[in-house]
Amino acid sequence: EKFKSAQLERVVGSAVAHFDGMTGEARTVTSGGGISRDVLQIYAIIMLYALNSTLQTPLEPFLVEHLMGKGTAAETTWGQLQSFQRIAQLLGAVAYGSFLDRYGCRAGLLLSNIACAVSFLLLANSTNITTLFLSKVPLLLSNPYLCAQTAVSQLTPEGGQRIVAFGRLATAFTLGGAVGPAVGGRLGAEGDYYFPAKIAFVGSFLGVAISYCVPAKMERDDARTEPLVDESGHGGQTGGPDAASGDAGAANNTPAMPWRTRVWTILSLVGWLILLKLVVTTASSMTFSAQALVLKNEFGLVQADMGLVMSSQFLFAALVTGVLLG
Repeated sequence: EKFKSAQLERVVGSAVAHFDGMTGEARTVTSGGGISRDVLQIYAIIMLYALNSTLQTPLEPFLVEHLMGKGTAAETTWGQLQSFQRIAQLLGAVAYGSFLDRYGCRAGLLLSNIACAVSFLLLANSTNITTLFLSKVPLLLSNPYLCAQTAVSQLTPEGGQRIVAFGRLATAFTLGGAVGPAVGGRLGAEGDYYFPAKIAFVGSFLGVAISYCVPAKMERDDARTEPLVDESGHGGQTGGPDAASGDAGAANNTPAMPWRTRVWTILSLVGWLILLKLVVTTASSMTFSAQALVLKNEFGLVQADMGLVMSSQFLFAALVTGVLLG
């Protein structure tokens, strides 16, 4: 079990990878329960990303219809556009772990926000359905949530504090998503379906600026050299990674496993979880695509109303996430 845990942390978590080729100071988060400035920056990046990426969401069914005209073809194209976007993000996610291992979390956040900015720029200037599809291609290079998860793992110690940090990260995302659709729907209520994309373009560069402030090299709390203090206030263990986490430090310096071995290790440890995630996300994507069409065509919701409905869904998710995980 101890060996499998070490493998899982090294392969799946991507949290203990040593990032090469980057410059910057390494920082740690204290184990006293407070939130470090670096972790707060990660939360801000994710909240901003969620806001930017959902500004256009309630308007896209109307934009597709505007570009193609009313009819079944527009509804089919809307579903194809959603699938195309998710496939692009999936293909990018496959390679993103290796990118983070090589270049680091800050580089990943910078690349993700720049890719989002390019996507929003193309979207704001799309004049036909082809250019609308092309606006989703840069999302191959965008996976800020994975980068944020990696950063949080690097900046928080194992145990309860990391679990709480992940819960707050999910809450930050859902809070941004709760505001974005309502604002975007209101902005597009007058028929300008491109204005929210222009705002998101500017917001993405704000995300770039915050990402640049994230440390290039990160050090977990259990890799510190000063004495560790437990919750009771008594002095604990002193030392670096090897002293604080047994043989974990030595495991971190081992060469990367072959690709086939890595895939097999992941499937053997969390294959059932991946399968469950696949089923849930497939059902969720189908529901989202169908729901937007039903709300627009059957219930006659306009842009602002569509945004309010989507925002209410995100807000409910934020409340549940905050209670259960935060």
